[in-house]
Amino acid sequence: MTDENDELFNGMLEVYGTTSSDGSLSFSQNQRISNSSWAVPLTTPVGIRSNYDDYNQMSAVNGGFFFNWGDDRSGKDLMFMG
Repeated sequence: MTDENDELFNGMLEVYGTTSSDGSLSFSQNQRISNSSWAVPLTTPVGIRSNYDDYNQMSAVNGGFFFNWGDDRSGKDLMFMG
């Protein structure tokens, strides 16, 4: 979910993706999907630790694909798609 090799890495979360066209023998360079960084709260309002990366998904349709994830960059738990 994060790329610590990113020169802009500041401890915030971001969503990156990569693709393979040879059966996973090699992968393209990581590409940032999210357009904003966010910090993971230590706990939710009811005291449960947030695990945003547990709920990331990739879906395929008509020969293409998209990725969706949850984050709280606005202060609320929301879903995003890229």
